[in-house]
Amino acid sequence: MNSGDLDVISCTIHKNDGKSTGGGVQIRTADAKVRIYNSVIAGNIATTAGMEDIGYDNESAARAVIRNSVVGAAVYDAGGSIAEGAQFDAATMFGSFGDNGGHTSTIALTGSDNPAVTGGMSASELSALAKDTLVPATDAGLVTKDQTGADRSGRQMGACVR
Repeated sequence: MNSGDLDVISCTIHKNDGKSTGGGVQIRTADAKVRIYNSVIAGNIATTAGMEDIGYDNESAARAVIRNSVVGAAVYDAGGSIAEGAQFDAATMFGSFGDNGGHTSTIALTGSDNPAVTGGMSASELSALAKDTLVPATDAGLVTKDQTGADRSGRQMGACVR
C-alpha cells in the first residue's frame, strides 16, 4: 500500500506470495495508514525473511496498528501488544480452505489451544469499532457477521467463525 487508509477487519489472509516483502500486506510509504482488527495474517510467503505476513519496504514506511489479531506467530492483544506466552502456528491452527457454509470458500480455525479462537473481539466490540472508530462510521451489521453470514457470538478472529 502506498498511501491512504486501510482497515482490515475480521479477515483471514493466508498463503499469499509477495515478490519481496509483504506476502500478506505490504506497506510501502509513511503515507499508508493500515489498521488491523480481529484478523489472522499468517502463513504467507515473501523472499525477505521476517516480512512474510506484513512487509515494510523501508524504515520510513508507516507501521501497522494491530489489535486483537494474529500476524505470523505473534498474537496481539486489545492494546496492540504481543500477548506473552501465546503463539499461533499456521500449519496446525488453520483448517483447510473449503466450503464452511456461505457463498465463498473460507478457512476455519482449528485446535482447542488456538489463540485466534479466543483472543478476538466480541460482536459488541466490533459494533463499537464500526460506530466509534471507523471513518466514516460503518453499519455494525457488516462487522458482526463472518464471511459465511454466521453471527459472531464468541471472540474468534478471522473471516470464518465455524
